[in-house]
Amino acid sequence: MVVTLTAKIERPVDGNDGYGFPLIFLTQYGGKVAGPLRPSDFNFLNLLIDLLPVIILAILLERAGATIVEKVRSKFTTQ
Repeated sequence: MVVTLTAKIERPVDGNDGYGFPLIFLTQYGGKVAGPLRPSDFNFLNLLIDLLPVIILAILLERAGATIVEKVRSKFTTQ
């Protein structure tokens, strides 16, 4: 969803679409060109760099949730 919200869509006005935040990992070329169309450009390293903060946040939230669940369980089992 963040990729869609931060996309740079310029094909309707004779430009290129860029997807990715903060780094653009997919560029779809468009517009009115005289020569052959260029294929889409995909950069796997930029995609990994874009996903890294999301993965780290997911791991931290999972560990925090597991810690909270363990504290609640230990509190109820000791009573």
